[in-house]
Amino acid sequence: VGNAPSLANWTTSGTVNARRSTNTINTSGGNAGFNGFFTSAFAVLGDASGAIGGAPNSGVSSISQTFVLPAVVAGAGVATYDLEVSFRTVFDGRDDGDSLTGADVFSATLFTSLFVQGSTVFPSGAPSTGSANNQLVHDPLNVVLLGLLPGTYTLTFSLAEAAGTAGGFTNTAAGIDSVSVFATANLQAPEPTALSLVGLALLGGGLASRRRRAVR
Repeated sequence: VGNAPSLANWTTSGTVNARRSTNTINTSGGNAGFNGFFTSAFAVLGDASGAIGGAPNSGVSSISQTFVLPAVVAGAGVATYDLEVSFRTVFDGRDDGDSLTGADVFSATLFTSLFVQGSTVFPSGAPSTGSANNQLVHDPLNVVLLGLLPGTYTLTFSLAEAAGTAGGFTNTAAGIDSVSVFATANLQAPEPTALSLVGLALLGGGLASRRRRAVR
C-alpha cells in the first residue's frame, strides 16, 4: 500500500523482493533499471538488490496469490463470474537471447495466459514510462474474463532467466504493482415456487451480487 514495501499474502519463489519507488532499480535508466516507471512500492522478480545487472542471472522467480470464487453469495446460487484483472508491469535488462540458451521470459497467468514477453526484443534503453506496450511495458494491462465457474484460482507472475553464454548479456528483472482482481457474480434465477416469497426483497436488493478483492 502506498510506498511501504510488502509482499504480505503473496507466495514467493526464487529471487523476489519488495522495494520503494526511490530504489535504485526504479530510478536507474537504460537497461539498468525501470526509468522511474513506478510511483509507489512495487515487487521485483529476478534481481536481489541494486540496479539490474547483479545476481541472479538464471533461474525462475515468481509471486502468486490464490483466491476463491464461492458457489454461494448472500444465500443465492452463483452460476458464473465475470472477472476483471488489472496490473502494471515493466520488464527490462539485457539478454543475448542466443539460440543456445534461449530468451528470458516474463509472464502472467490465471488458469490461462494473460501475457508473455521475451527478452529477445529488448530495446537499447529503458522502458518508456508513458506509452502502453512500448518497450516491454504494460501500462497498465486490463483483462476481462467472462463466465468463470466458482472455484479456486491462482494469479501468478513469473520470470524465467536462461543461463547465458560466456560474455553475453544475461541479466533481466521485472517489476509489478497495482494488482487488482474484481469479480461480478452472475446469480442463478430462483426456483418458480420460491419466486413469490422473495419477489419483494429482490426489488430492494437488486438481482446481482458483487464481490471485490484487491490484491496488492
